[in-house]
Amino acid sequence: MHVFGLVFSALRARAAQAWAVFVLAVLLVTAAAAAPWFAAGAGLRAATADVEAAPAAERTVSVRRQTNADSDPQAALAAYRDTVERLLPGRDPAVPGFVGVTADMLLERADSTAVGDAGPPKVSVAYRDDLCAHLQVDGRCPEAAGEVLLSVAAADALGLKTGDAVQFRNQARAKPVPGTVVGRYDLADATGAYWGDPLFRATVDGGLDPVFTAAATFADAQLAGPTFAYTTELPVSAFTDPAAPVADRLSRAQYAFGRAGLTLVAPGQQLAGRVADDRAAVHSGTIAGTLAAVVLCWFALALAGRQTARERRGDAALLKLRGGSRRRALRLGVGQLAVPLVAGIPAGLALGRLAGHLLGGSPGGLGTGLGAPFEGDAGLWLLAVLAAVVAVLGGLAAMAVGEFAVLRAPVAALLRRVPAPGRARRAAVDVVLVVLAGFAAAQLWGSGLRTAVPVLVAAVVAVAAARVLATAASRAGAGALRAGRLRAGLAAVQLSRQPGADRLLALVAVAVAGLGAATGGWLAGFDARDARAAQELGAPRVLTVRAANPTALLDAVRRADPGGREALAAVVDRSLTPPVLAVDAARLQAVAGWRPEYGSLPALIPPGTDAAPPTVNGGRLVVRLRNGGESAVSLAVLLQNTVTGKRATLTLGPLPPGEQEAGAAVTGCAEGCRVVRFDLVQPPPATPPAGDGHPAGGDAVVATLTISEVRQEAPAARVLDTAVLGDPRQWRTATNGPAMQVSARQGELTLSLPDAALGFDDRVWLMPAALPLPVVLAGAAPDTWRLGDPAVDLFAGAVPVRVAGTAPLLPVLGGAGLLVDLDAAQRTGAAASSPGTYQVWLAAGAATGAEDRLRAAGLTVLGTDDTAGRAARFADRGPALAERYRLFTATLGLLAAAAALAVAVAAERRQRGADLRALRVQGLPARLAAGAARAGSGAVVVAGVLTGLLAAIIARFLSGPALPYFADGWSPPDPPSPLPLLPLLAVGLGALLLLGLVWRAATAGTTEGTQR
Repeated sequence: MHVFGLVFSALRARAAQAWAVFVLAVLLVTAAAAAPWFAAGAGLRAATADVEAAPAAERTVSVRRQTNADSDPQAALAAYRDTVERLLPGRDPAVPGFVGVTADMLLERADSTAVGDAGPPKVSVAYRDDLCAHLQVDGRCPEAAGEVLLSVAAADALGLKTGDAVQFRNQARAKPVPGTVVGRYDLADATGAYWGDPLFRATVDGGLDPVFTAAATFADAQLAGPTFAYTTELPVSAFTDPAAPVADRLSRAQYAFGRAGLTLVAPGQQLAGRVADDRAAVHSGTIAGTLAAVVLCWFALALAGRQTARERRGDAALLKLRGGSRRRALRLGVGQLAVPLVAGIPAGLALGRLAGHLLGGSPGGLGTGLGAPFEGDAGLWLLAVLAAVVAVLGGLAAMAVGEFAVLRAPVAALLRRVPAPGRARRAAVDVVLVVLAGFAAAQLWGSGLRTAVPVLVAAVVAVAAARVLATAASRAGAGALRAGRLRAGLAAVQLSRQPGADRLLALVAVAVAGLGAATGGWLAGFDARDARAAQELGAPRVLTVRAANPTALLDAVRRADPGGREALAAVVDRSLTPPVLAVDAARLQAVAGWRPEYGSLPALIPPGTDAAPPTVNGGRLVVRLRNGGESAVSLAVLLQNTVTGKRATLTLGPLPPGEQEAGAAVTGCAEGCRVVRFDLVQPPPATPPAGDGHPAGGDAVVATLTISEVRQEAPAARVLDTAVLGDPRQWRTATNGPAMQVSARQGELTLSLPDAALGFDDRVWLMPAALPLPVVLAGAAPDTWRLGDPAVDLFAGAVPVRVAGTAPLLPVLGGAGLLVDLDAAQRTGAAASSPGTYQVWLAAGAATGAEDRLRAAGLTVLGTDDTAGRAARFADRGPALAERYRLFTATLGLLAAAAALAVAVAAERRQRGADLRALRVQGLPARLAAGAARAGSGAVVVAGVLTGLLAAIIARFLSGPALPYFADGWSPPDPPSPLPLLPLLAVGLGALLLLGLVWRAATAGTTEGTQR
């Protein structure tokens, strides 16, 4: 009890120092205890953000098997569901699973005539559970075998309507499966998990949406070998539980399904990888930030221990003179250190829990993923307590080093007021610290803990600078005293001779440098997230919309914004190689701008695109032509509405040999229709070719048709005159196979086609836009371009292109893709629709009614996003959360330096006051004495802050950004400065203000007695 009484008496006598050590203990425990809470909460927060931002296809799993439906498809589907759900691991019963079946078939009318403007298209005939709850149906849902639903876009493209009789074949001459169109549909929740399985989206040739039917349709034997599919959404917990990674579970499930003859399609593996990367960024940032703060606190405690040991030298000497043992002296000294350290644990644990929750969010009861006993909130508390105990024991060991030095000293040395010289030993310690810090920085470079590199580099700079400043202060002080500048001389002498001043200066410098680097990285993260949000979206605000086709989209946007400064139409098709972004280039600069990192923007609008194409708006279309062959042929004229994008085919013929005029009534063109192309249709050969299947004479031309005029009657108007028909630049044939011969000259267009059995493409397109289309290319060109002329399947049809410019980065597509003008692309007439995503980009200053005007123009808004919202979601990813935590731990480091300053000043207060009173007796003026009393420690503060700013600059120059801005490694081509000057100066001023206030409060009693 006697020792405990002495301990508490000593603490009462040195209350200021005890309180400062208590504050250091609270900071130390807060840093240690916050780590597990933050890591768990931030890991869950980042994982949840990844899952919520992922497309539906990545959140779903699909289990497939190719099998027959037999005579009872519903029973087969039910049995399939039971099999899959029995094998699927971790399935949440609250998350529904949907079974379906699909088969690829050829679609044609019931009279065996082709639908659309080409041959029988291949479509996916499908059935799914709960289908009509996820559709907007114009008509009714299929209920009986043969009843089908077509999407609005597919029905328009194929020229089918409700009530039409159709049939399906699995190959050209197979027995047909009859069907009836009972309605048209649009997706009600296109981005929902129900439509996450691409098997039930537009994935077949031509980009046509699936044709949905009743399950009973699959009882027909002609739909042999369909694909059964079970699709369900993975719950968020499947990706966020660190104890059971979804990638491991899916790998085990894939093996189990394979043994059962099933195929698991799990795009979620990619999402799981992103979640793991974000968790790794959180964990490495947490470890590095916590270690930096804890080590700084230990350094501060070691400095406090050495400074307070000088105050306890008299106690130890008195105890030794009275015969006390070394063990008793150790208990007395260490007790004075341990009591405030242990007292700080409860407050530190509470603050650490609060800080971890505020910075990282709630851990949701998931724990750390380390296994028992560290699961759940109880496991996090256990881990926090263990971390706090380890941190406190380390702090106590750091402080006890100074106490052991006191115990080893003889009584005579303990009673000396002037400390024994030890410069050589301190210099050796400094060298060791510099070498260790430099070696650690080199080892951590490029690792997940590279966030600690700037602090380690700053430590090297700070220790070296502190040694240089101490030597320079000693020489400057001597010179100032000789020159009669007493205040400056006394301050410099104190700075050079005050025990621990160089250590305190280094501590302040490292703390300031760490806070400066953390602040710079935190602010640079905002700029990087803003840049990525702008690049991924393309415009300040983006609407995902539904439109029948690109033409309808373009017209609707132009009608909603006739001025062209608020909105533009865009189509994104990532299914192509390379991916394609088609935008209304005439509005690009005004609406979205062109960011500097994209490079220069070449002209994307081909000559002639701005001119209105010749149109037909009703009445009768008449073509004057000459059949130069020996047999009758037909001419199909494909028209496209310039407003709705709907297509209509007029078939003229059969046309006998000779010169003639042929015409057909035009419907559906009140808004105006442009001529898209001509098809030269040959009748099938009466007898098959002899020999090897080729007609005699090789590729002899057997059908030729010359067009000399295209006009409209009632009202009368010229549609295509001789200038267009005779211009070879206005016409093109297919680019992806053998095509018929086309000759445009002397005001006429001549089409020549060999025998139909040879499979020559019989189409020729009218080109309102000059080809090849100019494009901007990002990334490498496709390999196919090396073997032939560059072409892209724009809107499901091959179109020649030329690279007008290259860019390191493109809006939306990033580092790989093509940018093309939407207006020019849709005029190429490649196809009626596009499987891509339809968007409307809105300018930053777009009026509040822009969305309503777009709806009034016929567009359906499916979703909206903006750069501010996307950047905010990026702030919930791993690196952003880690930077936030690093800023917090760096702030703790600065507060630890302030507490160490308070301890150092308080420990020197009595001795400094005695020295100054002695100088007053020798005649030193009171004003000079008062100034000199504070100037020494004040110089440490100023020098430490300035050294810290310099160390931050050097550390950032040598180490670069402490963290990647995103877990996937994305970085702007022109990265933001990781250490902007103004924020760095603000950090310096803030640190100077905080340390100045602490210095002022700690030196308040130093000048007592110097005024007399």
